[in-house]
Amino acid sequence: MVPVHEVLQGLDRLAIAMVLGALLGLNRTMRRKPAGPRTFALVSMGAAMFTWLGTTMVSHDGDSAASLSRITQGLVTGVGFLGAGLILRGQGRQVRGLTSAAALWFAASLGGAAGAGQWAVGVVGAVMGLGVLSALPVEQRFTRRYVLRRRRQQGDGPDIGPPVEH
Repeated sequence: MVPVHEVLQGLDRLAIAMVLGALLGLNRTMRRKPAGPRTFALVSMGAAMFTWLGTTMVSHDGDSAASLSRITQGLVTGVGFLGAGLILRGQGRQVRGLTSAAALWFAASLGGAAGAGQWAVGVVGAVMGLGVLSALPVEQRFTRRYVLRRRRQQGDGPDIGPPVEH
């Protein structure tokens, strides 16, 4: 049986994971991308729960850290498959949803950090992740200028087409 103080500690870790995941999902929703705060929060909380349970089992059962390593490996792989569902191939070579899939995978890592009790790492990671996701306008401007310059050099004309999501 797990002591009450450890259960409360686990609930704190789940709450932190929920907030961090929901923030990433909110960013995706504001940009009208697939998967939103609920999906991201659930993935982050699931990762936190599995990680917390793994650390609890290791500390109480005397099992080696290999058990926790297997849990982490399963999370990384499983969330990777879940993220693959967000990736769609449009017309031609255009692929959509890669950033949302990567953000979902990243949300799982934030949950894992929270579940392991490393909430400060999770919070700093979330801030950095939101910074990366918010850099989209800068990336699009840079990409447009670069593509336009390349097309002019190749003599293909000034039309650069629709923006491409990465």
